[in-house]
Amino acid sequence: MYKITTRNKKVKKILEEYIFLKKSIKEKIRLLQQNSRKESGAHPLHGKLTKK
Repeated sequence: MYKITTRNKKVKKILEEYIFLKKSIKEKIRLLQQNSRKESGAHPLHGKLTKK
């Protein structure tokens, strides 16, 4: 399980205010903390990556 940390109190306050304003973010963050690989919505890569 992952934990979200901030570097200082100002950033933490801004983050908390934003999460309070956008109610749906709280649930998304909780799901990502529990299982970030599954809940991110990214599809897995198939095969090798080729160099450009």
